[in-house]
Amino acid sequence: MHSIQNTIIEFNFTLLLGHIYKNKAKSEEDIM
Repeated sequence: MHSIQNTIIEFNFTLLLGHIYKNKAKSEEDIM
């Protein structure tokens, strides 16, 4: 149970990082 919860947390964290990275790249493109 605990390991499954950790996997979900890591998955959500990865999605969050990917989302931030996309937004950062998009804003840099707008500046260019």
